[in-house]
Amino acid sequence: MRRRQAGVLLHPTSLPGGVLDEQLIDWLDFLQAAGFSCWQMLPLGPPGPQRSPYSPSSAFAGNPELLPATQRDKPVEAAALDEFRQREAYWLEDFALFDAIHRQQGKPWWQWPQGLRSRQPASLRQFAAAHAPALMRAVYQQFHFARCWRQLRRAARQRGIDLFGDLPMFVVADSADVWSRPHLFRLDSDNRPLAVAGVPPDAFTDQGQCWDNPVYDWEAMRDDGFNWWQQRLALETRRFDLLRWDHFRGLEATWEIPTVGGRSSNSAVGGDWQQVPGRELLSCLRDKAGNL
Repeated sequence: MRRRQAGVLLHPTSLPGGVLDEQLIDWLDFLQAAGFSCWQMLPLGPPGPQRSPYSPSSAFAGNPELLPATQRDKPVEAAALDEFRQREAYWLEDFALFDAIHRQQGKPWWQWPQGLRSRQPASLRQFAAAHAPALMRAVYQQFHFARCWRQLRRAARQRGIDLFGDLPMFVVADSADVWSRPHLFRLDSDNRPLAVAGVPPDAFTDQGQCWDNPVYDWEAMRDDGFNWWQQRLALETRRFDLLRWDHFRGLEATWEIPTVGGRSSNSAVGGDWQQVPGRELLSCLRDKAGNL
């Protein structure tokens, strides 16, 4: 039987320094002294244009703004960096490219030059060669984020504190995931969302909520055994002891709001519920990951 626990919901950005520095040890000491054994927080990914952690620009990367300024570009050991790049290759290189191109272009990925937008190998190689420092900066930051987080989790375990994470149901359209895996999302010929997610009108808002997150192509996800979700869950369970799946209702059906030319209105009134193979997805994740 699970023991009863008390905890606190507080994102690292709400601490005085707002970053993953030594203040976190003081925070963990406070939690332990107060009798808490659980620290819950919002998602850790880099927030998208609306600055919401629930619409991240990467489903896998950590937010580099959480790193202490003195550590973000600190040199690292070559062997440790190589091991990290090999272990996280399934998302890291795409994220580094996306981050560097996005900074250089200064606009959403569907407005990039055709070679970069459609990920033509020659164009990506040319960009990577010309902007190698920017790519390495993104890789360094993710390496440091992973190292900081391992140290934090070790310190939490030493104090008997579970880390409680949050898994966003969706990502933002202008993200490394949609750019690198467009076939997993319902996009038009211009790579804009055919529909976006939200919730219908209810007692709290007569227009519902339109989140502007592109909806998934669930058939494409089923075809590869929900691999993207398997990878997400594997990473999050390395970071956390407990995990909340945000908008869990979306695993039964998603409120899809059609777009016009890839653009949505602020109203969710015109949407409808579309069934999602959530039971199949969860069964697949349980088979691969074991006890959930």
